[in-house]
Amino acid sequence: MEAHYRRATALDPNDGWIKAQYSWLLAAMGHQREALQEVSEAYTMAPANPWVVFFVAFDYSIAGLDTEALKYASLAAQLNVPSAPLAPIRAWAAVRAGQYAEYAKYLKDYSGAGEEDLARASELTQLVYSAVTDPAKRQAALAARARLYPRGVTFDTAPAATFCAESASAYAVLGAIDMAYDLQNQCVDQTPAGLSKSNAGITPWGPEMRAFRQDKRFQPLLTRIGAMPYFEKYGPPDDCDLKDGTLTCR
Repeated sequence: MEAHYRRATALDPNDGWIKAQYSWLLAAMGHQREALQEVSEAYTMAPANPWVVFFVAFDYSIAGLDTEALKYASLAAQLNVPSAPLAPIRAWAAVRAGQYAEYAKYLKDYSGAGEEDLARASELTQLVYSAVTDPAKRQAALAARARLYPRGVTFDTAPAATFCAESASAYAVLGAIDMAYDLQNQCVDQTPAGLSKSNAGITPWGPEMRAFRQDKRFQPLLTRIGAMPYFEKYGPPDDCDLKDGTLTCR
């Protein structure tokens, strides 16, 4: 994908839509500074394209810059971008603002959500985020993982796998890094052949995920979802070093 986007932008460097799509890949792979540069140029070229505006919001959200992300998300909504792709932007802005009760209401807007997958993720994330502000609820939040995500459940759609990763992210925000990795690896294990393992991959580049990135289990996880060859070819994520095949994030 990276190679094709580079070729496309070389063929037409003034196409804002292509640059905006390329910025999404950069942001999703942790090249946030480059992503913001690309998407800023895209917006200058095509400010009336609703999906260009969406990608501006998305890239700011991945970078943890939620004031700008929400501003452009609102503009994208005015330009008739549906609520589903905007839901994660608003949800993570709520998490970073400590408005944990607001997070769950955005889950229902995720595209293609099955009722069972939605109910599982909604209950678990509410329990976990409640424990962030009330330590007395921590043990209940940790215990919920086995009940709501038992071994053997299959995440056979992209939204189901994504919900699983969202739940793992919640544990990382709680500071329960062992639980976050345990569930995240289960998300990958139980995503069946034929559905990309990246659907079950956590998006770990926001400031709230720093401890998760710094853990020694981060590189093996990236290897499992197929990301390491990308970093070896195109460079490590922002604030990470790649030396002699070892990725270290600060």
